Amino acid sequence: MSALKRIGLNFLFIFLIVLSFFSCKKRGSQSEVSIEMKIFKAEKQLEKHPDSTLFYTHKILNSPIKNSLEDKELLTIYQLRQKAFAAVQNMDSVLSTGKKIRSVAAQIPDSLAIAQSLLLVKGDIDFSEQQILETYLPAAIATFKKNKMEFDQAKVCGTYGAILAQKGDFVKSQYYLFQSYRIFDKLDSIRPKISICINIGNTFSGSNAPKVALKYYREAYSNAKKMGDSTITASVLMNIGTYFSDMHINLDSSYYYYHKAMDLIPKKGNSYLKMKIEYNLAQVEYSRGNFDYAKTIYNTMLANCMANHQLEGVAMARKGLSEVYKKTNQPEEAISQMKSAVRLADSLGMSYETLVMRSTLSSIYREQNDFKSALEVTDQAKKMGDSLLSLEKQKAVHELEIKYETSKKEQENKHLLQVLGYRQKTIVILFVLVLFAAGLVVVFRQRSLFLKERNKAYNVLMYKYRLAKAQKSDSIDFEGATLKEESDNPSKTLKIKMQEYFVTQKPYLDSKLKLEDIVLQLNVPKKEITQLLKQEYGYNFNTYVNSFRVEELKQLFTDSTYNNFKIESIAEKAGFGSKQSFYNAFETFTGVKPNYYRSQIAEKATS
Repeated sequence: MSALKRIGLNFLFIFLIVLSFFSCKKRGSQSEVSIEMKIFKAEKQLEKHPDSTLFYTHKILNSPIKNSLEDKELLTIYQLRQKAFAAVQNMDSVLSTGKKIRSVAAQIPDSLAIAQSLLLVKGDIDFSEQQILETYLPAAIATFKKNKMEFDQAKVCGTYGAILAQKGDFVKSQYYLFQSYRIFDKLDSIRPKISICINIGNTFSGSNAPKVALKYYREAYSNAKKMGDSTITASVLMNIGTYFSDMHINLDSSYYYYHKAMDLIPKKGNSYLKMKIEYNLAQVEYSRGNFDYAKTIYNTMLANCMANHQLEGVAMARKGLSEVYKKTNQPEEAISQMKSAVRLADSLGMSYETLVMRSTLSSIYREQNDFKSALEVTDQAKKMGDSLLSLEKQKAVHELEIKYETSKKEQENKHLLQVLGYRQKTIVILFVLVLFAAGLVVVFRQRSLFLKERNKAYNVLMYKYRLAKAQKSDSIDFEGATLKEESDNPSKTLKIKMQEYFVTQKPYLDSKLKLEDIVLQLNVPKKEITQLLKQEYGYNFNTYVNSFRVEELKQLFTDSTYNNFKIESIAEKAGFGSKQSFYNAFETFTGVKPNYYRSQIAEKATS
C-alpha cells in the first residue's frame, strides 16, 4: 500500500505542475490579448471620442502590464495619447507626451517617430518649449524630406522659421518660411499657409520692410476669414497691431487691432495668445503716456501668468513694470523688477529679450550714477555675443569703464586726503594720477587684445545686424490705417527688391553669377546696385552673393543626403566656384572653419 500511495502522490504532483503551466500560459495569452484589445479600442475611438483613447491608454500605462511591453508597443501607446491630447486641444500634454515619445524612439531608434512627435505642436507655445523643440527641428526636416513627406516637411520648416524669427535671425528664418510657403501653396493647403504668411510678415516687419510685410498680412487675414477660425483670425489681427506699433506708424490703429483680436478669443481660449495681446495693449498705453493704466495691465498679466505657470509672460510683465517705474521716477522698484525679469529670461534662454532688458537695466544704473553696476550689466550683455551688438555699444562700454574708474579713484582720493596731512596731499594726488593713468593703459591694452581675438566673430555679428536692418517705409493702407508712400529714397525699394529676389529665386546657386545678370533681372542700373551695397553693407557684390551661399551651405550640412559628400562638393552645390573663395567666405560670415561647423551640426542632428 505504501508503494501505491507513493506512486499516486507522484502522479498527483506531476498533474498539478502540468495544470499550473498551462494555466499560466493561458493567463499570459489572455494578458496579451487584453493589451491588443485595449490598443485596438484606443485607436478606434481616437477620431470621434479622444477622451476614450486617453482612458484606455491610461489604463495600460498605469497597470503592471506596462513593464512587459516592448519599446515599439510603448511607443504606439504614447503616440495615441499625443494625438488624443491634440484632439482635445491640451497643448501642455501634447508637449510632455512628445518628450516621452522622443525618449522611447531614441532607444529603438526611430527617427521618423521623433520627427512626427513635433507635428502636433500647434499655436503659440512658451519660449522655453521652443528652445527644446529647436534642437530636433533640423533633423526632422531632413527626415521628412528623405521620406518624401512634403506636407510634414513644410509644417516643421514653418515651425523652425517662426522660432528663428523670434530670436531675431530674420534671414535664416525667411529661408525656412519660404520653403514652407512654396510647399503649402503647391498643395493648396490654406490653413497652415495662414500661419506661414503671418510669420513671413513678421520677418519683413522686423527688418523694416513694411510694404512686403503687409502683403503677407493681407493674405493671412483674407484666408483666415474664409476659414472662419476665430483664434487664427485673432492671431493675424494681433500681428497687424504689433506691426503698426513697432513701425511707430499709428498707435490708434494698433490699439484697434489688439482689441479686435481680444474680442475674437473665447473665454476658455488660448491663454498664451491672450497673454501676448495683453502685453501689447500695455505697451500701447505706455507709449501714449498712460503709465497708471499700463501698470494695471502689467500687474493683471503678471498675476495670470504666475497662476498659469507661463514663465515667459512673467518675465515680460516684470520688464514692462520696470519700464513704467523708470518713467515714474521709482528707480529702486524699476531695478528690482528688471533684475527679476533678466534672471527669469536667462533661465528660459530668451537671449534676444535678455539683451534688451540688460540695456534698460544698465541705463537705470547710469541715471543713478551707479557706474560699477552699469558696467557689470553691460559686460554680461557683451558675453552673450548677441547679433545686435554694435559699434556704438562698444564705445558706450569704454565710456562706462572710464567713468567707473574715475568715480572710484575720486572716492579713494577724498578718503586719503582726510587722513593725510597737507604736506602729503601733493604726493598722494600724483601717486593716484599715476595709478589711474597706468590703470587706463592696462585696461585699454587688454581691451584692444580682446577685440582683436573676437574680430572674426564680431564681423559675423555685424553682418547679421546689417542684414536685419532694412528700409523703413512710412506708409501703406490696410483696413483704415494708412501709410504715406515714400518716394524720396528709391534705394530702400531696391534693397527690399534685391533681398526678396535672392531669397525666393536663389540666383546665387549659379557659380558664374555676375552683377550684370542681376542688372538684367531687376532692370536696375549697375551703378545704383554698387552704390547700394557700398552704402548699406560696406562691401561689394561678390561678398553680398557669398553671404547667401554660406546660408545655403549651412542648410545643406544638415541634410543627411550629403553626409558622405566631400565638403568642397557641397560648396559647389551652394554656388561656390572655387575652394579658396568658399573657405574665405565661410570663415568671414561664421567665424569658424567649415569642417568644424559641419562636425558640430552633425553632432546636434544625431543627438
